Amino acid sequence: MKEETSPIIDEIIEREWRMFSAVQSLDGQTACQRQPDTFDLQRRSQYLTWPAVLLCSYRDDLRAASDEGRNLMTEKYARMMEHTDPDAFAAIEERLPPLEDGVAELADGAADLIVSWEADARARHPFIVERGRDLSDDAASRQGTSFETYLRAELRTYSPRTLRLYARHLQGLADQGINGSELIYEQLVRLYGYESLDEANAAMSAR
Repeated sequence: MKEETSPIIDEIIEREWRMFSAVQSLDGQTACQRQPDTFDLQRRSQYLTWPAVLLCSYRDDLRAASDEGRNLMTEKYARMMEHTDPDAFAAIEERLPPLEDGVAELADGAADLIVSWEADARARHPFIVERGRDLSDDAASRQGTSFETYLRAELRTYSPRTLRLYARHLQGLADQGINGSELIYEQLVRLYGYESLDEANAAMSAR
């Protein structure tokens, strides 16, 4: 198992949390914005699977956004509305930074692969994600926005360089027959104290 922290990961999560906790909602602060520890575990489990060059590139994205006064988390939630509330999105789209050339294509290619991994991981370990977002159907999602819509919007906040590095990372996993979603869930359950996905799935199924 990798170390649970690194200065780069710590900086990424600290910057993300500042952005996330500052997102303004019509209903005020959400419950998730009052749970920094949960936020940390969920984000850390992903970044523990990333190579150093990808972590550095994304950290630079966050630094650049802060220098420009941009909140990437606010932009992510705004971009979700393209699918969840198209009329509202049309009213705010011009306020969002335009996507750079190639970003949409790179983001969608990465999302397609991740969604296929996620579907397989959920079939194999259903109890680990039973309270999570539904995979693709926004209308049916218990949290209002599906995993796929959330993912595609987040990837559109990455820079072209980060997206290219991310796509290379994902393809490297695919070439080795590794399910990238399971890799992240393995890190997550270990952070929660379990030895494996099977152990965590069994424990959660008994609740």
